[in-house]
Amino acid sequence: MNSPRSFPVLDQYIAFRKNSISANYLRDSHAVLRAYERARNSGFGQEESTDTIQAWLNAHQVRPATIAAYAFTLKQYFDWQIRRGMRVGNPVVGICVPKHRKPFRKVFVSSGTVKMLISECQDPELKYCFYCGFHAGLRFNEVVMSRPEWFSLPEVLPHVTRSEEWDTKDHDDRTIPLTDDFLAFLRVYGLKVPFMIAPHKRTGGRHRYRFDFSRRFENYVRSKNVHITFHDTRRTFASLHATAGTSIFKIAHWLGDDVQVVQRHYAHLAPADPEINRAFLA
Repeated sequence: MNSPRSFPVLDQYIAFRKNSISANYLRDSHAVLRAYERARNSGFGQEESTDTIQAWLNAHQVRPATIAAYAFTLKQYFDWQIRRGMRVGNPVVGICVPKHRKPFRKVFVSSGTVKMLISECQDPELKYCFYCGFHAGLRFNEVVMSRPEWFSLPEVLPHVTRSEEWDTKDHDDRTIPLTDDFLAFLRVYGLKVPFMIAPHKRTGGRHRYRFDFSRRFENYVRSKNVHITFHDTRRTFASLHATAGTSIFKIAHWLGDDVQVVQRHYAHLAPADPEINRAFLA
């Protein structure tokens, strides 16, 4: 008989998904599914019907968007079981997910603030992180996992590249042009081996990231009376480009996001388009 903490089917599913989703998403999915399996194993909803799953979801005092995310995670889990011949139907299909809209965080700073934060930063490693966010739109974990081989200085093109132990959020490599300022900084900062920041820290372990520079970042921006998260540097990158008239398609490619996502977040920042008058010039 299995112990309450042993869920062989879930373990098989996690092993199957390990190489197809990011480590963070895998961890979060595992946590949701283990909580569900523990509840079912303790007697809640052993019949496993749409109603019992609905009750389990409703029991969580969380936002509607989180309930929807839990339901989606369960649906993927059951769909996998169906493909493996472990079950016939998916009980999640009939549940009622509350209407929700994922909130958009719209915090970004001006180009003047960007220049101030970078120029006044005396910590070279933290300054590198600022350049990655503000000048290249890299995500937090992409900065942490950035390697010297990503930067092909003669070509002036950073290549965000997956590896065997790490994957990008969108499961794809991408190339981003290097700004003149970022290039000038890198020529002084150098290419650290094997990682561009905290090269002495290894991957793996129980922590979410190989290395976490959050506290250094937060203490510095707070000292400058600026209230942003590191992800806001990425939003600023996209916002400043949209405001300057850079193509939404280019911004989406550089961010590694879907064009539709970038349009929802940043298209309203695009400058006035003089072509609106073209139809009336004749």
